[in-house]
Amino acid sequence: MSITNRIQSYISLFPHEKKELKPLITHVQENSDQLFERTTLPGHITGSGFVIQDQQLLCIYHPFLQRWFQPGGHVEKGESSLQGAMREVTEETGFPVTLHPWHDSKDVPFDIDIHYIPANQQKNMPGHYHYDFRYLFQVDSSKASLPNELDYAWVPFHQLDDDLMRAVGKLNALK
Repeated sequence: MSITNRIQSYISLFPHEKKELKPLITHVQENSDQLFERTTLPGHITGSGFVIQDQQLLCIYHPFLQRWFQPGGHVEKGESSLQGAMREVTEETGFPVTLHPWHDSKDVPFDIDIHYIPANQQKNMPGHYHYDFRYLFQVDSSKASLPNELDYAWVPFHQLDDDLMRAVGKLNALK
């Protein structure tokens, strides 16, 4: 499915979010073939995973932004946003994951978020946007945990910041 079709399918499920996604829609119309490259400005597509277990969200501590977030990051060449999200969750936390059953009948993320990333002089990267395609995952208990890159924690829903709570709040509507 093309990125344009994926976004349109997402909007058909969540029509009230169309206005918020206008910057992404405009960028896709202007430059859809470059959106998966991390050097594309003013933004590019990333993938992240919401791993939910017992009213908690698996989070990683982001060393540059110094905040707790859902695991995720840049999509590598040849990956879809889903493949990138799954890889990033496992790399960052060590937990192998599988797609949540909600995705069985839907080939779209459960959430798309646009957020600003401040300039990083160490990486010579200007400030830019991440068009974050967020997927629901479950820990794959049939596989052993792997080494992980970052500090992680299971954060109770009531301790999440507003952005993460907005996305987690959608879970009730998804059932």
